[in-house]
Formats: sequence, structure tokens, C-alpha cells
Amino acid sequence: MLAATGSLLLRSLGWSVFWLYGLPLDGVVNQAWHTRDVRVRAMKYPPRYGIDLLIDDSHGVRIEGERHGFRTLVVDPTGPEWTEKVKAHILLLAENAA
Repeated sequence: MLAATGSLLLRSLGWSVFWLYGLPLDGVVNQAWHTRDVRVRAMKYPPRYGIDLLIDDSHGVRIEGERHGFRTLVVDPTGPEWTEKVKAHILLLAENAA
């Protein structure tokens, strides 16, 4: 799994936070890299980095995913069991790909 974020904080803290929740990351994309690399008019564009699923707390990102053709999962990070929702969605995608 690869995380994309606009937050500079994730660069330093996010790896361990996701790992503690049982969600290992392969890499992180911050807003500065996204602004430099992406030519699509979108807040986030995960296909540029080979990201199969963008997990975010913004319904606006979900709308952009529909508009630009990438998968999104909207979660409430303060909600109960959000990590289970993420894991279940990833497993479902893997099963459908097989």
C-alpha cells in the first residue's frame, strides 16, 4: 500500500502510525511532490504514482476519483474501526482482481 498525502507530517510520522494500525506503506507522496509531478487539475491524482486506491477523509477526493477515473475509499479517521474498513476494502479489491 502506498500513502498519498498533502501533509508534511506524514513524511516523518505517518509510516509508524499506519504500521501501528496494521497498514504497512510502500511509500509516501507529499503535496510538494504532487504539485511538481502532476499535470491533472486535481487535488490528488494517485495514478501518477502507481497508487491503486486512495484512502482519504474527504468526499471531494471521492468526487475527483470519479471524475478522473481512480479508486477512492472515504473513511472517518476518528470513527470506530476505520482500519478494519480499509483492510476489508483492500481484500475485496484483491479478490476482484484475482
